[in-house]
Amino acid sequence: MKTVCRLYQYRWISHIAHRSQSTRVSSNMPKKKGKSGNDSSQKQPVVVDELHDPIQEKKNGTFSISVHAKPGSKQNAVTEITSEAISVQVSAPAMEGEANVELGKYIASIVGVRKSDVSLTKGMRSRSKVFSVTACGLTVDQLLDAFKTELEAG
Repeated sequence: MKTVCRLYQYRWISHIAHRSQSTRVSSNMPKKKGKSGNDSSQKQPVVVDELHDPIQEKKNGTFSISVHAKPGSKQNAVTEITSEAISVQVSAPAMEGEANVELGKYIASIVGVRKSDVSLTKGMRSRSKVFSVTACGLTVDQLLDAFKTELEAG
């Protein structure tokens, strides 16, 4: 009985070894071109205005602000503005939504609107959040300048 099990075990091990060798060979094969047949290296790069990506204006007049939250810090501060998000340190801990409330208050104070004009749209339990700001009469450039001055002050 033991010889039969060893025989099957040997076949199984040799089958796995054969599969791993075949995948190594296939990974060295040249990659296929796209559906259009054009080489992707000849495409022109898309130029994106990096500073306007974290703040976007919606059709209904509200703004969406992408924020990377860092809860549990010593003080509230804007630490970095990237093309993806605005990094903000928050003094409140990340427990039961305390950091979200504090972050909303802090964004409202930076932008200069009421706390009720700032609401959390996405990311209730994540560090990557999207806030919706109802700011009458403000532009994307003015919002970005407000965050830049807060970054320089902090």
